[in-house]
Amino acid sequence: AARTARSGAPGHAGSGVGMSIVKKLVEALGGEIRIASEQDVGTRVDISIPLSYEHLEMDLAPLKGKRLLIIENDEETRAAYQLYLGECNLDYSLVRSAAEALSELTSAEFENKKYDLAVIGEKIQNSQNPLDIAEYLQKSQPQLPLMLVSSADWEKIEYQAQRSGIFSFVPLPIFRKSLINALADALKGASDGQSSSDSPDLTGKCI
Repeated sequence: AARTARSGAPGHAGSGVGMSIVKKLVEALGGEIRIASEQDVGTRVDISIPLSYEHLEMDLAPLKGKRLLIIENDEETRAAYQLYLGECNLDYSLVRSAAEALSELTSAEFENKKYDLAVIGEKIQNSQNPLDIAEYLQKSQPQLPLMLVSSADWEKIEYQAQRSGIFSFVPLPIFRKSLINALADALKGASDGQSSSDSPDLTGKCI
């Protein structure tokens, strides 16, 4: 490793061992690290690591014969849903707003083609809050399991999300196999009656 002096820099602490450790860790994960450095300009470090969880097998069985309602207004995320769910030949509808979702749910109920799971995205038309939409859907469709797909920190929103009726959570960005397996797990949990938002019946109890 080479070191260049910098005017105003307080000494030359460090021996460059840290980068060597990073390189070994990245390579151990099957990744690559590339470094481009130019004096008086700066250094760029590119690290690429394969997403090992995308090698998981997909569990499509719980999704067969099920209908999914996706509420998402972001074009890139909508394209991902269309690609991933289309590849698996799943039955789904893609809407942009809470109003469209409610209209779709009402029509489905009238035609006796009810949805089995609603997926609420992070970006909804008219900047509607996903948790507000979840709470509204929970009141209008109490038997419909709800999943949230968001980049939010789940630990920070978990309590509010569950109070709003959220059944399960998938972090953004979404990937095909992890999304499909999460949908399958949500539907299996719904059929087993294991909702994370269920509250115990405390009627007649003394606390």
